Amino acid sequence: MSLAVTDYARLLRDRWRMVALVTLVGIIAGIAVAMIRDRPVSASVDIQVPLYSAGGSPSAVELAEERQRVRKYVELARSEQVATPVARQFGMSAEDVRSAVAALSAPDAAMFRLTASDPDPVRAVAIAQAVSFKVVAAGRADHLWATFVKLDERPPARVVVLGSAGVAGGIAGLIASVFVVAWSDQRRK
Repeated sequence: MSLAVTDYARLLRDRWRMVALVTLVGIIAGIAVAMIRDRPVSASVDIQVPLYSAGGSPSAVELAEERQRVRKYVELARSEQVATPVARQFGMSAEDVRSAVAALSAPDAAMFRLTASDPDPVRAVAIAQAVSFKVVAAGRADHLWATFVKLDERPPARVVVLGSAGVAGGIAGLIASVFVVAWSDQRRK
């Protein structure tokens, strides 16, 4: 036996408290899931690339060479050469390590920041540290050195994410409650 739209309207009017309660539970569940789901955490380490220019202001050629050295190490940090041994260390694929690691340098800085992202804060720190060790070891001749790895703040859940999760949960709760109310009404008959 199927229900007509008027039957659904009657059920909603008669059992609106049940529908509202299940819809509210759906909204709360959607927001809760959005708040507790794993968001990547990042850990950063700064790697210093000492300048060769001794005293005075460096020439344009020397500055270009210094920038090229920094770029070389930035590329090395995301290379297969570094990713493969780090991946073995953590039981990951080299591509996973490469996608978890970012290396950025400022145009005129003799350093770059290496950042590793992972849902697990301890693993994010460990990946950043392992990659920085590999880069510093490769740059031993250039006297590279790294600062301590620091855990960056976990990004808060955005209002848009929470709002959309609440709407999705509310819609799911509303649909479920209408079907449950209709099903229980059919069983009573």
